[in-house]
This record gives sequence, structure tokens and C-alpha cells, in this order.
Amino acid sequence: MPGGRQPGQTRSWSPLDMSGRFICCHGTRYTALVFLLSFYLMLANHLVFRRMFSWIAETGARKPCIKPLVLSATLMLPAAILVAPRLGEASYILLAVVGFYYFLQINLYSTEYKNILLLSLLTLGFYLVALASVLVSDNHSASLEKLGNLREFLAAPFIGLLLLDTRVSTRFIMLTVKISALLVFMVVFYQLLTGTGRPGGAVNPLVFAVLSLLLGFFSIIRFPLESTAEKLLSLAAFSSGCMASVISQSRAAWILSIFLFAFVLFAWYRTDYLTKGAAIGISTLFLALVLASSQTPAVQQRINSALNEYHSFHTNGEWDSSVGQRIIMWESGLSAALKKPAFGWGVHQTQVAAASELATPEMQQVVLGYNHLHNEYLTNLVAKGLPGLVSLLLMLFVPLAVFLKNSGDPELLVYNGIGSLLCIGYALSAFTNQAFGDDTLNIFFVFFLAITLPGSGSMKFYFK
Repeated sequence: MPGGRQPGQTRSWSPLDMSGRFICCHGTRYTALVFLLSFYLMLANHLVFRRMFSWIAETGARKPCIKPLVLSATLMLPAAILVAPRLGEASYILLAVVGFYYFLQINLYSTEYKNILLLSLLTLGFYLVALASVLVSDNHSASLEKLGNLREFLAAPFIGLLLLDTRVSTRFIMLTVKISALLVFMVVFYQLLTGTGRPGGAVNPLVFAVLSLLLGFFSIIRFPLESTAEKLLSLAAFSSGCMASVISQSRAAWILSIFLFAFVLFAWYRTDYLTKGAAIGISTLFLALVLASSQTPAVQQRINSALNEYHSFHTNGEWDSSVGQRIIMWESGLSAALKKPAFGWGVHQTQVAAASELATPEMQQVVLGYNHLHNEYLTNLVAKGLPGLVSLLLMLFVPLAVFLKNSGDPELLVYNGIGSLLCIGYALSAFTNQAFGDDTLNIFFVFFLAITLPGSGSMKFYFK
């Protein structure tokens, strides 16, 4: 069955959820006020608050040394968000709060901090479009919780500012992703040994499979520059991330791995690090993992079931399967989107709008049982209309264009490489599943984009 919350399924509220509910319970107008205040503080500080920041600097105000705290939260977050979500959310909140404190303390008029502008425009603009879809919808009260599902994007500028200002090194970033890949594999392998039907850490297996795969590929992006000991750790982390994805049994993630592997080779080629030895070594390991995985009963069963479900849908009209349900959601979602292309139906009415296009109550009930249409592009088009689709494309492909433009700089291989893998991974997985609107997916994307986009060094192009 496709991933997503089932009908009648409840969830416990985590600390991050409670913060979202606090905002939501005060109404959409207060959400908009808080958002707009943060947004314009970031973009217009040189007009309004420049004198205040100068006064702070003149009076000798200093920030406390909190780098160990920031490094601890950074090290913990990627793995924790997959295997201990509340701990991961707490780390994210900590980074956001400290980042906001930094925002109030520094002189943002400095050109050094203009590197955060693009990050702010993309992530906060994505949230603004969702907010606009709520404001133009008919039922505001029903949309508050759905809007809260995107609250993580509000923290992006502050986390980006914090990580840029504390100078988190590339070696520490690489250590973080490698340890995370190893940890998530150990957790999911333990679940497999203890009889879990479809292991996925503490989150949806579809989400777990994509993010663990990304951690694996993040781990080898700096491989040509590493020492022998570092290379061994990188290969172990890469294998762990890939095998964790295989164990989670996501067919989309397996296909995604081919594109990620091709990009890694391209990134090394662009920086003149694609040596014959490195290419042969990593290709051999990747092919070995593919061949070993393809022989497992779980992988063979998942592939055969997908082919059979697709054949049954087109020959006999049997839609009540993972593949069949996706197809009816895509068809009904597209029909609904064409009826309101300008502003969409609102983020709270996506499933209702798609379900109304279906003929039978059984089909309608299935669509209403999920909180997305198993295609992020279509979900945004139905929910927010063309502005929503454009904001999604901008957030995924503008950073990717920036990373690719600067991918030839060897000194920035980690930032441009991880950033590109992140955007490619989310852009491709969005065709068959949701990419945003889930706490785990939101936090993972914003966290790594906040590391890579300001650190890519590419912003000089935008602020000449």
C-alpha cells in the first residue's frame, strides 16, 4: 500500500508539533504576522535596523561561545530524525532558536550574510504560497493544521545563518553524514532481525528509504580527497546507507540510486577528481550492492508485485493495490487541479478535491485516507495552484542550478555535491511520493540546504 497516514490513525504530538499547534491555535492571521515579521527582518534589516545593529556592535555586545552545542545538535540531527524523531526535532528546534538569537546579535548589513538571502527567499516563499492558499480558501479553520505541516521552513534562514556563522567544517559535515548512515543501518538491520515486516526506523519506510540512501551517497562525495582510513569509513557508510534503503523495500529509492550514482561520478569529473581507480572502485562496489540486493527474496517480490499490479490495473481495472491507488490519485488529482489552476483548492482540501473526481465511494475513501497524492508536484498544483507548483520547482531547481554552476570548484565539492544530491533526490522521489509536508522530510531538507547553499560560495554571482 502507498505510504501515508491511514484513516482513523492518530499520532502523538512531539515538541515540534506542539510548537506548530501553538501557532495554529491563534489563527491564520497570527501565523501570517509571525512569518512576515521574520521575513522582513531578514530582507529589510539594512533599512530599518542597521543603526540598532551598529549600536550593538559599538557597545561591545558579544555572542556566547556555543559552538560545541551547535556541533552536538548538528551531529545528532540526521540520524535522530530517522530513528528517534523527537530527539531530532529537539535538535532542530535548538538550532532554530540559537539561530534566531544570532540573527538578533549580528550586523546583517555585512555582505558576508547576504549569502542567506536566496535561502530565505526560497524557503519562506514556499511557505508564503501555502499561506496564501489558506487565505483564499473557503474554510480557514480546517486548514490550520495542514499549514502547520510546513512550519519547519520558517526556521531555514536562522539555521543557515547559525551554521554559516559558527563555521562548521566540511570534515565535520562528512563525519556527521557517515556516522548517521552507519547508525540508521544498524537500527533497520536490527528491526529486520527481530521480524519487523517492513523496517523503516521510526518513520514511514518510504521516507526512511530515500533519506538513508541520500546519507549513503553524501558519505562518498569527498572520497577522492580522503585518506585511506577516511575512504574505508566512507565505503562502509555508503554501503550502510544503500543497504538500509534496500531493507526498507522502497522500489522508488532503488531506481533513485542509479541517478545519484551517476551524479557522484559527474561531480568528480567536474572537479577533475574522477581518476580511473576511483571510478572502477566505486562502480564495482555499487554493482556488487545492486547484484547482492537483487537476489534477495524481498527485492524480487517487490519488483514482481509492481509489474503484476500495473498489468492488472491496465488489463482488468484492478485499482486496489499500491500501483493502482497511485494511478487513480494522479488521474483524479490532475482533474481537480484543472478546475482551479490559479490558486488551487487550499492545502487542507487536496484530498477532498481529488476524491470528488472519482466515481465510487471505495475509491474516494482510499484517496481520503492519505494526506497527499503520492506526487509532490501534483499535490502542490491541487493545493496551491500554479503558484504552488512554481514555488516547489524554484525551491528544488534554483539551488540545484547554483550547485551545478559552481560544481567545478574543487574546494567546494562537499557543499555543491551534497546540495546537488539533496535536490536531485527530492526532485525525483517527488514523482511517486510526497517530498514535503512531513516533519522528517522537511527537517532533513531544510537542514542540509541550510548547510550547503550558504556554504557553496556561489552567492557571489547574485551579489556582484
